[in-house]
Amino acid sequence: KNYTPKPFKLRFTKEEHQLIKDQIVYNNLHRFIVVNPDYKKDVFQSNKDWGWSKWAELSKRLSDLKHTKVVRIKPTSDLEDLPYAQNVHINNVRIAFGVISKAKLFVSYEGGLMHAMGGFNVPGVILYGGLTSVNAMKYERNTNIVYDHPETPCGRQFDCDHCKIANSWMTVERVFNTVKEKLND
Repeated sequence: KNYTPKPFKLRFTKEEHQLIKDQIVYNNLHRFIVVNPDYKKDVFQSNKDWGWSKWAELSKRLSDLKHTKVVRIKPTSDLEDLPYAQNVHINNVRIAFGVISKAKLFVSYEGGLMHAMGGFNVPGVILYGGLTSVNAMKYERNTNIVYDHPETPCGRQFDCDHCKIANSWMTVERVFNTVKEKLND
């Protein structure tokens, strides 16, 4: 079924606003885009795994664009750094969302970050693959990359060949070109 979620906006305390501002200043985060290669591995197995090498290649291509700073907000410090991106560790999800809300654009697989940024009206390029229906999670400012196939959405909570094919279909070139177009809007 078609469903348009009602975006909500987190409300920050005065102290949180200051912490967000401090992170932006400390990390020199001005005119930046967020690339989010992270996904929960406990619910849908690897069906949301676009591939680390693809995220790294996308980050490289985006970092080559003029006036584009690529940032990855790391939820834990023990995660591998995303090559060609400024990796910033913020362990408080509210502060992380506050920082990301200042981004010009974000790129992510569909999930929690997409919902939070929908509330802040931050434009995104969202990868859907074959797992979830885009009709259930439309945000006006997002450009969605969806694998159009009879099995989409499959919703499978086990490793799925259909999702693997969908993730292969979403090439770095396709995602990069979509991000470039979105940046030029």
